[in-house]
Amino acid sequence: MAFSDGHEYVCDLKRSCRPSVKISHAAYSPDLAPFDFAIFVRRKNDKRGNFYEDLLDIRLAVRTTVARYKKECNGQIFKQWVERHQGRLEHSLPQDNLEFPFVINGKWKPASCNPVQHVAVIIPFRNREEHINILLKSIIPILVKQKVLFQIFVAEQYGNQTFNKGRVMNAAFLEVSKMSDFDCFIFHDVDLIPEDDRIIYLCDDRPKHMSHSVDILEYKLPYQCLVGGVIAFPQADFIALNGYSNLYWGWGAEDDDMSYR
Repeated sequence: MAFSDGHEYVCDLKRSCRPSVKISHAAYSPDLAPFDFAIFVRRKNDKRGNFYEDLLDIRLAVRTTVARYKKECNGQIFKQWVERHQGRLEHSLPQDNLEFPFVINGKWKPASCNPVQHVAVIIPFRNREEHINILLKSIIPILVKQKVLFQIFVAEQYGNQTFNKGRVMNAAFLEVSKMSDFDCFIFHDVDLIPEDDRIIYLCDDRPKHMSHSVDILEYKLPYQCLVGGVIAFPQADFIALNGYSNLYWGWGAEDDDMSYR
């Protein structure tokens, strides 16, 4: 019941009417605060019918109740929360995509922002299944955390002839460009794993060498013109450079050629 002083009052038959305290808090949901919502009913039932003198009295009672819950209870609540969301995803996505259920056909788009670039990550590949699995497990969470609009492509050379990495990357660029309007192309060796999620998977206004610090090289460039490993190209720059040379068969040299270009 309301009185002229604007306070909200709580009354019962045994006590006089006293002003109640309205506690404000940010909006939240069972997904954002699963533990709060899971124990809310129990916490509320414990306090039903009790009268509290002030806000401090309420806080003390609630803390006493929460303190009775064991860590196992908290863990079980979050386990149920995870299972609930996994269940939703598993019913809507192919079973072979459950390792990264939010990535479909190698691509992902953030829902909370408008990305500034559309990024194609191209991985030249041959007989490196163990390495490709490790790489994907490493870079996908980083790309998602950075809210990058991305699609990952694994480019594999047909047949058993000597590997030509330059041709593989050029062919991938041409085919990928037909699929969507990508602004940025990142060519990524399969055996280079990022150590830090502050490595930004976006293009600058010119080609950017992203793997200039590698652990086995003591985080130093062996020579100044090295641009192999991981490199990002704006689309227009890659076209202006005429891509990689197609002439280098076997290991290496196509990246040094690119550095001179």
